[in-house]
Amino acid sequence: MRLLGIVLALVLGPLLYLVVAPTPVQPVAWQPKPAPKFEGAFASNGALERIETLLPELAGPEALVADARGRLTTGLRDGRIVRLNPGKLRFKELGNTGGRPLGMKLTPEGFLIIADADKGLLQLDQDGGAIKTLASSYQGRAFRLVDDVDLLPDGTILFTDASTRFGLDQFDLDVLEHSATGRLFAFDPSTQRLSLLKDGLVFANGVAVSGDGTYALVCETAAYRVRRVFVNGPRKGQSDVFIDNLPGFPDNISYDRERDLFWLALVAPRNMVLDLLAPFPFLRRMVGRLPEALRPRPARHAMALAIDGNGKVVKFMDDPRAESYSPLTSVTRIGNTLYFGSYEHAGIGRMSSGAL
Repeated sequence: MRLLGIVLALVLGPLLYLVVAPTPVQPVAWQPKPAPKFEGAFASNGALERIETLLPELAGPEALVADARGRLTTGLRDGRIVRLNPGKLRFKELGNTGGRPLGMKLTPEGFLIIADADKGLLQLDQDGGAIKTLASSYQGRAFRLVDDVDLLPDGTILFTDASTRFGLDQFDLDVLEHSATGRLFAFDPSTQRLSLLKDGLVFANGVAVSGDGTYALVCETAAYRVRRVFVNGPRKGQSDVFIDNLPGFPDNISYDRERDLFWLALVAPRNMVLDLLAPFPFLRRMVGRLPEALRPRPARHAMALAIDGNGKVVKFMDDPRAESYSPLTSVTRIGNTLYFGSYEHAGIGRMSSGAL
């Protein structure tokens, strides 16, 4: 009997834990569309196998921004903001946010606007110096995961707060929960006014303003789609889905004015287990109780695509190898060269852009 008791405890104990243990995850039932196969517009082609890695000592260059001289600025996992000249393979440290800098944008006046996951919306002089906090909370509640930033033609700053529930260290729980607490904000530097433009976004990640400034595209990472939010013109305040049912999790997005298209990075392919569990909140709560190492993890598969103003995919590039430059989180074009960022990979990726 004692042996039987030990066996039952070993079997039922973990099961009981998975059923009743406290968990911060409060999943919402949803039904994703069947994941598209890697064919047609998303045909796997190995194009990103040509990526070379620059300055591998730079850990986690999540997003990149280029200035008029072709220099790149990025934020690193240790909080540093660095600027580099890709041709000379040297970099200069401009400052350290003390948090985790993600998206960034240069203003015409020479300021670097930084979306820092931990610290909020920040500002740094292009040549370095003191870092200024522009916004760190809304209605008395601190931001949890400020993610990306872009500028309207009039200088208004748009930025995303991915989740009100979880910080960057638990972003996978927000994806698992699917509670749609992401938001898009506008900050007016001249008046210091902060405005909520859109809430109810499913992990609001990258943001990119259109060429004419009438709308902004926001990546809803956990919903496999990009949403269009109208910020000017007759449809101001409205939103719709720009592109849906992507084969992976969209991360950062950037507007390419010269070619009039958007570059979108997919951080990882969709996970079949997550899609199967989507309609079942009880099962996803059980997954949320698992140790982090046992939860579904993103696969190594680099993906990037170019999208025109109608939401049509005009170029898809990938590298499905385990040794690919991934997780790939951003794409920036300078001339005939594409540069890639990653929140985890060491170094900046570089590759010829080829023909579009």
